[in-house]
Amino acid sequence: MLRWATILEFWLEGVLVQYFCRPDRHKLSLDILLPEVTFSRKIELLARLRIRRRVSSHQNAVRGLRRMRRLRNLVAHHWTLSLLEVKRLLREPEFTPLLAGYPAAMEADFRRTARLLGRLIAAREFRNPHPQRHLDVASIQIDKVFD
Repeated sequence: MLRWATILEFWLEGVLVQYFCRPDRHKLSLDILLPEVTFSRKIELLARLRIRRRVSSHQNAVRGLRRMRRLRNLVAHHWTLSLLEVKRLLREPEFTPLLAGYPAAMEADFRRTARLLGRLIAAREFRNPHPQRHLDVASIQIDKVFD
């Protein structure tokens, strides 16, 4: 579970870097900026991306990432899960098949979410550079001078 969540977070970072950063700054962003952002915040950034044509991969990837993050947090922050916590999760329709078919169902969910991230990065918004998406610090500083 922790390994799957870590891999998805790493791939999510790649998606965000591809969307927001110039190619010459990808490594810098991965090394310096994204380690400072929580998994939850990265997922919310993905959810808020402006994609002209709503791609189902976008919404489904966000749902899969949120589900994996929630399960990861349960595993990472608790030595054991109480029977009450397990029962509560089993009442939630999105978690019932994952827990009932563990580990195969959870691995399938991981693979599905990974595929969705792959489809998303193939979308036009990720292939074509959009200058308006990139933060231009020089223009911001100039704007401050003229305000």
